[in-house]
Parts: sequence; C-alpha cells; structure tokens
Amino acid sequence: MPRLPEPLPEPVSPADHVLEPQPAPPESRAIETKPNIFGLWRRYQYLPDRDPAELVDLEGTIAPKLRPPAVQPKQSTAGDADDSIAANHSRFISWHTSGSGQKSEADTGALVENVLRHPGFRQEAFMDDGWKQALKAAGAYRGDADDWRTTSVPLKIPILKKYRAGNDGVHHAEFSVQDFTYRPLCGVIKALAEKDPCAVRFVYAPYEEFVRLPNGEDLPVHGELYATPEWREEHDRIVRLHIPPEHEKGGGKLPRAIFAIMLGSDETLLAQFGTSSAWPGYLMSGNQTKYERAMPSMHAVHQIAYFARLPDAAQDFIRTHSGGAAAKRALLTHCKRELMHESWKILLDDEFLEAYEWGMEVNCADGVRRLLFPRIFTYSADYPEKCIMATIKDLGRCPCPRCLVTKEEIPAVGQQRDMSRRTTKARTDSTQRRRKVELARKAIDEYGTAVDSKTLDPFLGDESLVPVKNAFSERLGRLLFDFFRLLVVDLLHEFEIGVWKAIFIHMLRILQAEGGEDLVAELNRRFREMSTFGRATIRKFHNNVSEMKRLAARDFEDILIVAIPAFDSLLPEPFNKLFMDLLFDAARWHSLAKLRQHTSASLADLATVTKSFTDLLRRFEKETSAYDTKELPREVRARQRRAANAPGSSTTPSSQQSRRFNLSTYKIHSLPDYPPTIARLGTTDSWTTRLTEMTHRYLKRANRVTNHHKQSLQLAKVEQRARRTRAAVGGSQAQRRGDDLLPYTAPEALYHVAGEQKHPIGLSHFTRDNKEDPATKNFFKQLKSHALERLGVPFDLPDERHSEALRQTIAIEGGRLYDHKTLRINYTTYDLRRDQDSINPRTSHRDIMMLSPEERVNAHPYWYARVLRIFHVNVIRVGAGAPAAPIRLDVLWIRWFGEDPVWQDGWAKRRLPRVGFVPAIDPDAFGFIDPAAVLRASYLMPTFSEGRTSTLLPFDRSIARDPGEKDDFVNYYVGIFVDRDMMLRYRGGGIGHRFTLPQPRRNRWLPSEAPGPLPAASTANPPPLPQETLDSGGDDADAESSAQLLLYEFGDDDDSDDESYNGDTDGRGELDSDDDQSDDGDDEEERDDSADELGYDLDDLDANMDDDL
Repeated sequence: MPRLPEPLPEPVSPADHVLEPQPAPPESRAIETKPNIFGLWRRYQYLPDRDPAELVDLEGTIAPKLRPPAVQPKQSTAGDADDSIAANHSRFISWHTSGSGQKSEADTGALVENVLRHPGFRQEAFMDDGWKQALKAAGAYRGDADDWRTTSVPLKIPILKKYRAGNDGVHHAEFSVQDFTYRPLCGVIKALAEKDPCAVRFVYAPYEEFVRLPNGEDLPVHGELYATPEWREEHDRIVRLHIPPEHEKGGGKLPRAIFAIMLGSDETLLAQFGTSSAWPGYLMSGNQTKYERAMPSMHAVHQIAYFARLPDAAQDFIRTHSGGAAAKRALLTHCKRELMHESWKILLDDEFLEAYEWGMEVNCADGVRRLLFPRIFTYSADYPEKCIMATIKDLGRCPCPRCLVTKEEIPAVGQQRDMSRRTTKARTDSTQRRRKVELARKAIDEYGTAVDSKTLDPFLGDESLVPVKNAFSERLGRLLFDFFRLLVVDLLHEFEIGVWKAIFIHMLRILQAEGGEDLVAELNRRFREMSTFGRATIRKFHNNVSEMKRLAARDFEDILIVAIPAFDSLLPEPFNKLFMDLLFDAARWHSLAKLRQHTSASLADLATVTKSFTDLLRRFEKETSAYDTKELPREVRARQRRAANAPGSSTTPSSQQSRRFNLSTYKIHSLPDYPPTIARLGTTDSWTTRLTEMTHRYLKRANRVTNHHKQSLQLAKVEQRARRTRAAVGGSQAQRRGDDLLPYTAPEALYHVAGEQKHPIGLSHFTRDNKEDPATKNFFKQLKSHALERLGVPFDLPDERHSEALRQTIAIEGGRLYDHKTLRINYTTYDLRRDQDSINPRTSHRDIMMLSPEERVNAHPYWYARVLRIFHVNVIRVGAGAPAAPIRLDVLWIRWFGEDPVWQDGWAKRRLPRVGFVPAIDPDAFGFIDPAAVLRASYLMPTFSEGRTSTLLPFDRSIARDPGEKDDFVNYYVGIFVDRDMMLRYRGGGIGHRFTLPQPRRNRWLPSEAPGPLPAASTANPPPLPQETLDSGGDDADAESSAQLLLYEFGDDDDSDDESYNGDTDGRGELDSDDDQSDDGDDEEERDDSADELGYDLDDLDANMDDDL
C-alpha cells in the first residue's frame, strides 16, 4: 500500500488555563503546554492573556504559492450586444497600451477582477471628478498620529581653528538640511497594534519552545523573536518594573507587554538612469510572526523615514566658512554621519522615551487593553550603514561593529582564541566609550582640530571610533540601552555577496591561472547546462557565469548550490579535492545559517561547521598561493574606470595585477557570530536585510508616479495613500501572479493530479509505436502487476512478483491510459509549513525521491527516479464476485536511478550522493509507482567530469529521453543543498519530518537513531546499481518490476521559493576607511548602478520569498 497521509502542521496545544487579561503578576509562574503530535511544546514564564495558538489554522501554515486565489464574482451575462462589447474591449485595450506603457497583463487583469467586476462597483461614482479629490485626500496629512511629517535637521559643521577668526570666532557653523520626512514612532506603534489587519495575531506573551524526542529528551527550539531569551529577559524586567504614580497608566491594572521593534535602513537608487535615490528607514514588529513579515504582500515592513542626504549645497556652505577652501572628504563624511544621527534623535523623541521607560496605553486589536513597552531588538543594514549606526570607521583597525577584534587578528577566525576575543573584547556602550567621544568632540569644537586629525587617535584609534555622538546612546543610554547589540549579522551582504562571492571570484582566478580561458569556458558551459528547480529556487544560467553580469544575491546563492558538479575535476589534485571540500562546507554552512527553525542540536552543528569552514578558508588561502593568480578581465576594467574617475587620475596599468585571497575581512570575521546571534534573537530570516531589500521594489514603483520634486515627500504621500487604501479595502492579502496560477490544491492532500480524462492514450497503439524501445519492454505486464499491488493482491511467486494468471484477473477499462501534464506533491516542511513540488515530465522538473526500505548497512536513505509519464488508468476486476465499477489509479511511469557503488559520500567525506540510471538491460530499470509514495521532487545535477554514455539505454529515439538526445550522463550528483528542507532530510533533525524519516540504520547521512516514529518497511528489492548490472546480462522478458516503493508503509501512527545586484551603488563610497585596501575585493568589481540587491518578480513576491527562504 502507499504511505499513509503524513500528519499536517498543527499549533502547539493551548495552555490548560483560562486566558483572561490580568495585571502583571509580581512573580513568575511557569506554565507548560502539552506536546503536539510533532513533539513541540511551550513554557510560558507568565500566564499569557491570550493564547496565540487559538488563531492558527492549517491555511496559515501553507506557502503563499499554494493559497487559493480570492473568489471573484461572476460577470453578469445580461446586457450588451456583441458590437457594444467589442467597442468596450477596444477602449479598454487602448487604455492598457497607452500612458507609461508599463501596465502588464497582470495589472490590467487585477483592475478587471478587483474593480470592474466587484459587486460593489458603481459606474456613477466616476461620473464627475470626485475620484481625483479622493486620490489626493488619501495621501494628504490629516492629523493621524502615524501620518508623515517633514522637518529640517540642524547640523553643526565644525570650523577649523585657522578659519575661526574670519567667522567671528565661532566654533561651528549652523547648517540646516531640509525635507527630513518621517513618521513618529509612537504613532506607528499604536497604529500597528490597534489597526493593522495582522495585529489580531500579534504575540505579546513570550515563551520557550521545545521539541520532545521519542527518547524523552527535550531540545530547545529557536525561531520566532518572541520565543527568544532576549525577549523573555526584557519581559521579566518590565513585569517587575516599579512605575511611580505620576507615570502610572490605566490605574496600574493593565497587563504589561513588549512591542518589539526591528529597525532597518538601506540607501538605494530609484531608477536605472540618473542619480535619483532614497534612503528609507524601516520598522517591523517582532510581535508579528516572521512568516507574515517575509511576505511582501502583507506589507509588514513599514516605512518610518526618508533620511536626508547631505546636499551638494553643503560644500558651498562650508567654503563660505573656510576662506573658499573646499571641504575635505573626511569632513563631508563626518557631516553625513552627524546628519544620520541627528535624524534619529528626531525619531527618538520625548514621547517615545516616555513610552520606552514607562509604557504606553494601547487598545490592542485582539481586544485586550495593554501597557506596551517599545523595545528595539535589531537593526538590519549592510556593512557601511552598520558602521554609521555603530559610529565606527568603515574598514578601520577594528572593523567589526560588535567586537574589538583587529584586522590582524581576523585570520584566526573560528579558532578558540578568536572565540575568546569576541567575548572579552565585545563592544559596549560604556561610560568609557562615551568619554572618549566627548574628549574627541572637545578637541574638535573647542580647539579647532580637524575631524581626521592624528591627534584624535589616542581617544578614538584603539576602537576605530569616530567623533560622532550616537543618537541611540544619547537618547536611550541612561536606560541601559546598548546599541551595539542591535547590529545583527547579515547573511545577504556578508555571505551571499560577501564571503561566497569572494571565494567564487578567487576560484575563477585559479582556473584562469591553471588553464586560461579554456577552463573558464568549460565552467560556463557546465553552468548553462544546469537544469532549473522549483518555481524559482534554481533558475537557468543563460549568461556566462564567470562574467558575473548583473548577478544578484540569489544568483550567487544558486551558483553555490550547483557549484560542486560545475567545478568538479577542472583542476588537478590536490586542488580539486580542496575545491570540493570548500564548496561542500560553504553550501552546508549556508544551509544551516539560513534555517527558519533551529534546535539546540542544529545550532551546535552550525558552530561545528563554522569551525570546519573557517579552517578550510585558511587552507584555501595558503595552498592556492601556489598559483600566480591575477585579476579577472572584469576586475581590470573596473580598476581602470575607478582610476579614470578619481581626482588627479593618471595612466593606470592595463595589465592584470596579482591578487590573493584576503582573509582579513569583516565579512569572514562575522561567520562565527551567527550561532550566538540565532540563539539570542531567533533565526536569520526574522531580521535578514532581504526583507528591507524587497520593500525597495515598492519604493521604486512609487518613484515612477512622482515628478521628483521634493521626492521624499512625494514618496511619503504615495506610501500613505497605499496604506490607507489597503485599510479601506480590507487589509493586506497574500497575492499570486494571475498569469501563473496553478489550480488550488487542498493542503491536506498528499498529491494532486487532474481529474479529467481529456488525453486518452490507447495501450495497444502506445506499445506498438514504441515496440523497439527498451523503455517499453514489458510495459503492459508491469502496469498490471503494479495495479495488482495497488489493489492489495499478494504476490504468488517467490521473488515477489505476480504470475500471469493473477494479471489476467484485472483489465484496463477501454485499454486506455489518460495522460496528465503535472503532478503536485504536498509535503510538510521541517518547520511545520505545507509546501508543494510540481513534477512535469516534459520539463527538467521530473526527478523524484522516495523513502528507501532497504535495511543493509550504509544503504542510502532514499531512492530516486525520473518520471517519464503521469497518467491514470481505470482498472476493472475480472471474475466471479468482482466489483463491476472501475477503480481509478493514478500512476507514474518512471526510470530508476541506482546508487554509484564505488562512490564514497557523506558528511564526513564532504561529498554529495551520486546516482546513475539503471541500465536498460535490467528488467527493473523501468517501472511504475504510486504518486502517494513520492516524498519530494529531487534536484539531480550531471556529473560533467564523467561525461555521457549511450550504453545505459542503447536506443537513439527512446521516449525515456528528451527529443534529440541519444545518450545519458553517466552519473548525477544529488542536490541535497537545493533548499533548507532538502538539506535536513539528509542531516536529520527537521521537526516537520518526524513522520517521513528513513529507517533508523547506520549510514553516511542520517544519524543511526532517527528521532521519530519508525515506519514498517517492506521487503521490496531496491533498484539495481548501475555498475553492478552493466554485466548482469539479465533478459527475463517476463519478469515484472519489483523496484517499487509503494509497498513501504508508514505504520499506524496516532495521526496520519529576481535579483540584479552588483553592489548597491548608493553614494556611500566616500565613507572613511583606515587604508586603501578593500574589504573583500568587491569594490574592485564592475558595478551596475541600475541594479537591485534582489531580483524577484514584484508581481509574485510571496512565492519567490517562500521558495528562497
């Protein structure tokens, strides 16, 4: 029988207490829930006023791409004549093609579905120009607490001592930067907690989460921000806080809770051409689940400010106070830092400080009136903005915003001494640090010292500080707020387009040094031959990867996933082994760091892999020094352009200069910070800069409807209009692109195949037309044997096969198969979400994986097959007493893969699994399986180094191959790192995989004891191994396929994811660094000013983000 339906994601069991609002208790009282079917349970430190589990349903756990589209009312058929309908269509098409020319078919379809066909639409409402007033009013200021405001930012520009006599002896000149546009933080917080459509699901009661293993052990689980120790400790503090009577609200009876603030900012260009840019500040609520915050259509990343840039007029102003001398770069950089922190001082106003210290009374959307205490947990930004917020030098002597490890100490990354330094030399907003900045400011303000003078080094140099008073320290420091703890790691900038990009570039330099353009060309060819996977998980590499044109963060992620087969054997040993080891550890580290749900075990694994990975980086840097590596051609061009644009530029050498792999970078230094940060603040998807980068897309779209005059104010009005309109029409809703919708599939279904019978195939015609093809040998007999197994008829031959007599007891109704294009497999992810894979034999999305029932030691935990056709048959039982009604059976016709018996894989070997097609001479090379036995789609990558062969299927026109293909790759690598869910199916530890685990046997992948219920295995024979059967010579034409997984049973358990980023050129390149050496070589590369850091399709952001995360 096929496997039983796996249990669906369910909320953690509710607490056994009545949840009613009550005042903050003086002492904590731990409350534990019961474990759910996956073993998850929670421990609350205080009795929650509402259980968030009450509001979780199955629909809330499914991926955005699986959610049913909104039901639209049908259009009335009464009315117009045909010519009138055609005329209306013509006018509508004219509107679609006019104007900006940027209206897509999906945009126009949305207008038709959501407006013209809406039952509440009234044409008479548009008979006058009232809609214009409505449009203007939607973006206008109307006095709401969260409305946009505009003010000027005062800036004190220091005057050097030698110029003060000409300025009446004043120490600084007052310069005002206009048009700082912002929203008051308290107004935003109150609007979110009271009116946001998602606020009813906000979580205010923190908890600890655990998973109970079958052996009774409880492992801590890390995921949401509100389940972190940081939140629990802060919640305990506010509960125990004594509030003086003059600050008491609500009679001191209100339940107290945290409103978690997650900040971010990122300067970005707004158009492909020109210099139009914006520097938005963002706020997210940590009370909202990270799964909603990751969906751009939920609009959970809220704009709170447009930070003003230092205008060019500042240079003219400075010249008038410096005897006509132009301001140096260091002074302009100082002014930019000052401007940012003065802007934050405006945001951190007195109202916010009052709420931060004593709370603010809010009528929360869930019906509970609370005393909310705003607390800032994270600030997500790229490295230059981290330096601005930390008030340290960009690439200074101590480049890290979290610790004081020096550049010279960075190459020891991951070693014990390095880990100790991170603790003993952690940055803190101490009195000593503030005193150093005060002394430096005194030297500048009172004595006229230059902001970059060496005389400031005794105050600032040892910690790479800058003479800027930090806004968070100035406003919140007295409340023991440490702003350094906000500056979290950033997987996108620090690894995907940081460490990994630097590794990839140096690998290209080594290939160039080893074999010139030939090896690089071969690498490009291999990448182009890689197939796609998922909806947008792995996309096609159309251009030469080595040229890195318009590559974004997710493109570099895709490159990492498929890099092992692409680089395999291009270099001689021992360098090939070094490449394979490093690529494996890089992919493994990235997968672990990007998990959406960690346990203490997986977090310990991440720490171990970090040590292994950093050791390999040191080996990579040392051993590849044997090559004379030089710049890539694109690096030469980029260097020449920079030199040509630099002031006082001279002739730049056109020859390639030597380059070495640089270990002394902040991005490499940040790698060991991931495990402790995740343990403290939850998983990286909760505070990744991807969230703010995605929101840039709406910003750039809004820019198209402005006239670019007072740009930040116009952008604010567009945002305000959109926010109010969403509230008026029913709030945020996840959307899918209309032109790419698949039929909705119920998440509780194991799979979906279309129910119609539109494409019949005659069995006799099919077998006759392909009678010379080895793939169809015994097709009809194997199909009937498969049907017998599905109907529960036991084998009557000793080798687990059915006799001809048994096969005669069933018939295929009409002698027809009914062909289908796609199969959709629903599965539960490791973090208890419902997701879906689509299988289409006509595309590269046709490889599948199933649980292996084999019991031999070191047997691979999964079987693999390629789907050749998807069809259903109607089976009729023949004989006395047989039911007359036909039985529909959905069937997959497949070609089996087998293990490569000589290949050694596994975590210890740092090698991917390798499989190959079973030779066609084996009677079990082809077969049939039940779609319910499919676990997931599998991503198989060709082993290019072994080439292709026709011996596995010696027939030129086989229907088991793509049209035009005459041979097969000898072997394929299994892409275990294609997404995080896939990786955990090989590592183990996925909580949602509890009921889909392989058998608990010793092998090179999963632990010897699987942490979950054990399924009952069948005794079905495994698919033959490719090399073992090449010489077997078996030609038993009457043998029926035994290589089928559908005998595998689950047992009777209790309950049955576009980027174009080349470096976000945003005008911050002038920030100081202590030397001219780049951080990791990225600034040596060609940059595309029109590029975004992310390149998702804006019309389908939710599905893209889901595939990616």
